[in-house]
Amino acid sequence: MWLNDLYRSGKRERVRALIKRSNEGSAMLGFDSTVPFNKRSDEDLWRPFSDPCQQALRGAVVGRCPAAYDEQFQPQPHFITRPQFWIAHQAVAFANHQGAILNVQMTIAWDKIGYRYSQEVDVAHRVLMQAQRKFMRRHGVPNYNYAVFERSQTFGLHSHSGVHVPVHVYPQYRRWLERYVKRIDRVGFKQRLHVRRRRETAVARAIEEQWRWFRYCMKGVDPALNARERDVNGLAPDDTFTGFYGLKHRYSGIVTLQRVRVSQDMLRKARQEAGYPECYYLIDGEHRYDDAEYRRGEGDRLTEMLRRDLI
Repeated sequence: MWLNDLYRSGKRERVRALIKRSNEGSAMLGFDSTVPFNKRSDEDLWRPFSDPCQQALRGAVVGRCPAAYDEQFQPQPHFITRPQFWIAHQAVAFANHQGAILNVQMTIAWDKIGYRYSQEVDVAHRVLMQAQRKFMRRHGVPNYNYAVFERSQTFGLHSHSGVHVPVHVYPQYRRWLERYVKRIDRVGFKQRLHVRRRRETAVARAIEEQWRWFRYCMKGVDPALNARERDVNGLAPDDTFTGFYGLKHRYSGIVTLQRVRVSQDMLRKARQEAGYPECYYLIDGEHRYDDAEYRRGEGDRLTEMLRRDLI
């Protein structure tokens, strides 16, 4: 496509020289760049074309790059699934039980910084999470966070995250995150990153804000109820999952990568190593979005201290 732009700008001799050089290099490798798109094998499909029109034809039919081509064959999920919602909810409840609050809200506009395909975003986000885990380890902070991916008309593919960052670490974390995202930005988009820390000092208020952001991130959950969910909860045929669980449903686009992600420090293995009493965890009921797990964790730690003192 860039050869077309260069050709239209009047630099035709430059285009011809580039094509000639490409042909000479291809000839040395035993590849003919003049072979049209419809006669190429799968191995030669992504090799350069001497004719810009053939390159444009390939882009229109199969995609501009291998990532775009592969994305066409991936599942096209429209909603957050029930297991994804429950796993993320239990992970946040576990962090509260450990005495941590996910007090930082983060949004990254991946599409606007040059990552247009799911495969690119998948790799970039995993590398970011590894770097963030190392940052938290250096500062002696547990790496509690989750991320939810969406696709919108305004920002394209983007992610919302909830992160636990203590007050004394937040200035360093903010500087580190801004520098990191600026370094991976391919375009220079000014609104590439939005980070906000809730400043509530009261625990109950801070946890309320944490769950409010969680409910916003989960707005893309599948709203339909199955027959078992209706029978167990005694719901009417016109009730929805989002209404029953206190969510405001909003369509969040097609996302071909894993839509909801949770840090390793909040998964089942980490919860088992921490001795988290999962048998008492309840997602249903009036304590779904309050500080019940935080208070239960405080009680468990106090009980353990008293037991040790008696021993």
